[in-house]
Amino acid sequence: MDDTSVGVFGTEKPDWYWQDGGIMSLSAGSHSLKLHDLTGFEGRCDAIYLTTDTKQSPPNDLKKLDSFRRKTLSIADPIEQGSYDLVVVGGGIAGCCAAVSAARLGCKVALIQNRPVLGGNNSSEVRVGLSGLISQQPYPNVGNLLDELGGVGHWTNYEARRDTTSERSHQILSILKKHPEKIQHNAGPASNYEDEKKLQLITNEPNISLFLNTEVIQVRKKGNQITAVIGKDIENGKESLFKGTLFVDCTGDGNLGYLAGADYRVGRESKAETQETSAPEQADLLTMGTSVQWYSEEMDIPQVFPDCPWAIQFNDSTCFPIIRGDWQWEAGLMRDQITDIEQIRDYALRAVYGNWSYVKNKGKDQSKFQNRRLVWAAYIGGKRESRRLLGDVILAEQDILGKVPYEDASFTTTWGIDLHYPEQIPGFMEEPFTAISRTQSITPYAVPYRCLYSRNVNNLFMAGRDISVTHIALGTVRVMRTGGMMGEVVGMAASICKQHNVLPRAVYTDYLPELKNLMQKGVGKLGFPEANRMTILGLGDSITEGGDFFTSYLQPLWTKLKTAGMDVEFVGPRECKSPGQKLYHCAFSGKTVEFLDKKIEDIYRSYPADVVLLHAGHNHFVDEKPINGMIASYRHIIQTILKINPDAKILLAKVIPSGKLPKYSYIPQLNKEIELLIKRLNNNNVMVVDQEKGFDWSTMTVKDMVHPNEKGAEHMASIWFEAIQKL
Repeated sequence: MDDTSVGVFGTEKPDWYWQDGGIMSLSAGSHSLKLHDLTGFEGRCDAIYLTTDTKQSPPNDLKKLDSFRRKTLSIADPIEQGSYDLVVVGGGIAGCCAAVSAARLGCKVALIQNRPVLGGNNSSEVRVGLSGLISQQPYPNVGNLLDELGGVGHWTNYEARRDTTSERSHQILSILKKHPEKIQHNAGPASNYEDEKKLQLITNEPNISLFLNTEVIQVRKKGNQITAVIGKDIENGKESLFKGTLFVDCTGDGNLGYLAGADYRVGRESKAETQETSAPEQADLLTMGTSVQWYSEEMDIPQVFPDCPWAIQFNDSTCFPIIRGDWQWEAGLMRDQITDIEQIRDYALRAVYGNWSYVKNKGKDQSKFQNRRLVWAAYIGGKRESRRLLGDVILAEQDILGKVPYEDASFTTTWGIDLHYPEQIPGFMEEPFTAISRTQSITPYAVPYRCLYSRNVNNLFMAGRDISVTHIALGTVRVMRTGGMMGEVVGMAASICKQHNVLPRAVYTDYLPELKNLMQKGVGKLGFPEANRMTILGLGDSITEGGDFFTSYLQPLWTKLKTAGMDVEFVGPRECKSPGQKLYHCAFSGKTVEFLDKKIEDIYRSYPADVVLLHAGHNHFVDEKPINGMIASYRHIIQTILKINPDAKILLAKVIPSGKLPKYSYIPQLNKEIELLIKRLNNNNVMVVDQEKGFDWSTMTVKDMVHPNEKGAEHMASIWFEAIQKL
């Protein structure tokens, strides 16, 4: 507190608990409170409570703590968010497809997701690639929607290589030629998982209301039907009420069904119960586990990684001298994948960091890892199995292998019956953190619609890995493109329920021909039109970022490009601050080109744009004599981008003049050096863009004489536009 240490927290026990931080005397006014993660990784604090009552201690009991939070934070009754034809709980691939399918067929839809991004395991938080084939008989148009939602990757490449003549295949191969990094299926760069594409698809659907960062915590029922759900904002604790006619559980964990009292099953059924050849003699609670993936990258210089005494300890016989942890880094197969998930994730991270620390610092092959940097580890685990909600049909192994036909055959599963088991490492005495796969091949099999609704909660659908299947059968249906097709079928069934004012079971008993007709048509559009889209990364400072009192050139540039009929997408980790279109960039207010230089490798690997617009020359003082250092940073930024993507086009701008003198009196000379740099580089992919010419700071900036006003932003946009048109 105010740079004075108040002690070390989290040292008493492994559970979540309140720990006394002592007494401090604080004067009136503002104070600085900072947390320092002494472990170096993954430290976390749920809440900080300051009080003048030295006898008061917040409760650790969860029910009492909930009441305490409500009172302390003044959390009111739930805010009513409206009534919907279909409430989709879970914004993974299955949930997104269910929402879009229902919305396009006329339903008013609420999509509730408990994370800040959509996609579930296929988001940039978890980074699992989309698996399973689409466009299968008997309904080859079911699954087209997955192209609209997901990106190009391993399995789309497989499909394109099987049929190189189609327009879709040309699009896929074109994208992979420009972005070969997308072939990495799991644990790849964040851009591989297309978070923004998912978000745009959902937000562009007029019948969908999206609620991110919202965890459904309570269900209201009347008889055997859900009438509403209550969701809690995971950031501020505020609650919302969502009323609905129909509901679909796409949570993966079957959370909505569990709260509603739906019948469910966890773990493996016995052979006597299911008559499955692969089932164990005795039922148990074994499930497939949670993967915490990670990867490293080779750098130009040696990389330091600390010793981790709190992590799992390895030696040469138990360590994994590898540079990437894929799906096999899978933990918790004998634990509860819901109540123990934090412990499972933490144990897996202890394995990741302990192993990496050993191979970097102590292993016999440490020289091979000298220049490698651990660049990403999943802080959200990728689950495979937990609760399975039970429907009118529980799909079993013999249905799939025996090709048992059902009259309500719907989506088609193509993945093998792929089941995972803990891997025992010789000499390793702790709990397993890796898994092995045992897979039975199958022929494509159409799964009955009756697996997609609850047998005892009458208005509840399900889609994803929590549908009505046995543990063995889950091995084939659990992959995400298959789950997306489930969601698409559920959306179709919901539209029939709305049209005829019936519940999910009646779609099978009374309206199956209508469902078959919708499945024959599909609701999605096959292909990847973004193959011809130009991606643009705006790189710079506040002049690119925009602000409350001045305009970013990105806004008028977007308008000019769209008016000209160009298919473009602005990419980056940050959102433009200027009013207007929601645009992304990688610009940092108050930062220098040297700052960008230090970050450029991570930035561009995450957002490997076709075109980079680099305008960064402010935030120095003339007394610093900054030009030589700035030119060196420009050079290194350009070299780094071209090393990652030799086909990238880099437009390096001469910096706009400023009236803030003498601070920015170095800019005219800087611009001369920029022009000389481009000549020396002599690379056709690197061009100078003259933003200096014609820019009159006296009429084109706001009062600070630095940042463009609307006229200035328009001028800059025109210069960029002319340069982009020539590419």
